[in-house]
Amino acid sequence: NFAAAAEVVGGLTRNYKKPEWNIEGATPETVIKDDFGSLVHFKTAESEGKPKMLLVAPMSGHFATLLRGTVKGLLPNHDVYVTDWANARDIPMSKGSFDLNSFIDTTMKYIGHFKGDVDVMAVCQPGPAVTAAVALIHQKNDPTLLPPRSLVIMASPIDVRAKSNAVIEYANKLSIEDFERMVIHRVPLNYDGAGRRVYPGWMQLTSFMGMNPDRHIDAHVQEYKDILAGNTAGRDAHRKFYDEYFAACDLPAEFYLQTVNEVFKEASIAKGEFYHHGQRVDLGAITKTALMVVEGGKDDISGGQSAPLLDLTTGIPASRKTYHLQPDVGHYGVFSGSKWENIIAPKVAAFVHSHMPAPKAAVTRNRRTAPAPAPGEQAAA
Repeated sequence: NFAAAAEVVGGLTRNYKKPEWNIEGATPETVIKDDFGSLVHFKTAESEGKPKMLLVAPMSGHFATLLRGTVKGLLPNHDVYVTDWANARDIPMSKGSFDLNSFIDTTMKYIGHFKGDVDVMAVCQPGPAVTAAVALIHQKNDPTLLPPRSLVIMASPIDVRAKSNAVIEYANKLSIEDFERMVIHRVPLNYDGAGRRVYPGWMQLTSFMGMNPDRHIDAHVQEYKDILAGNTAGRDAHRKFYDEYFAACDLPAEFYLQTVNEVFKEASIAKGEFYHHGQRVDLGAITKTALMVVEGGKDDISGGQSAPLLDLTTGIPASRKTYHLQPDVGHYGVFSGSKWENIIAPKVAAFVHSHMPAPKAAVTRNRRTAPAPAPGEQAAA
């Protein structure tokens, strides 16, 4: 009993490092490396020729590896690239700051890397910023910065006015000054980012667990029982999940505070009142990118907040918009698990393929103007 309890407590208290991707058959290769993140390509033996998918991971307290299941679900039908955001506590202060505008700048840079030959998927938190990035690409009308073929928004807080929940109520109850005073801390001296102001990952993790405390308590009680019973399969499954879940990373304070204010308090991107480096972001400017929105019927984090994007993107014709509601999944079930792999991912693939450019017709010889065959050619033919 004591040994089993010690194992459970040890799992709750150890320092969790960034997990490895460990996706069989897929080798992660860094394509672009920036101070606050990287663009990673998952190269497989079958990726050549498939439509390129840029998966924009959340910068919300977990590493991009939390989307391992999302990547696995995409790989059969896509050539997958992922934004791999860095842990703010490991970034020296000399590298400068990183706010919501910086996030949009970086997203535009990564989209621009593909010169229009890409589809983009935003999972949860980055949805508003990614949509803003696509709108700005259209607004700039820069021939060297081409918009993506399509945009897939997954369980994202696009317009929090559409449906309130505990997260939104809490955000509206406090001022930005309250948030800054309560949750912003400086990185300790034993990290490369010593002195940087951050929203610590452990605080975000505590918030996540506080939303469903009974579920996490029951899971650890079950782990204790599995250890006692010698059920290594159950114990290992528990640890596999929590090794990922407990691996939290710090967010730059300026990014966190601006996101809370602009997305969760003001909904300024949805209202058309967000200014990126002085330029107002107009979601109606998106005209060349098709749109798919996916939500979960049991999502208690951002359920009902993604669908408004279908109306906000007035420049996209209805024929190039798709909405899918998966009624029997919560927030994480939208992009991870059996429903994602067996139902949602195939629908995303079908949507992406339906908006791929038609293959170029083969060049044929004009019968009336083509030169006559040389002697012997006709017989050979």
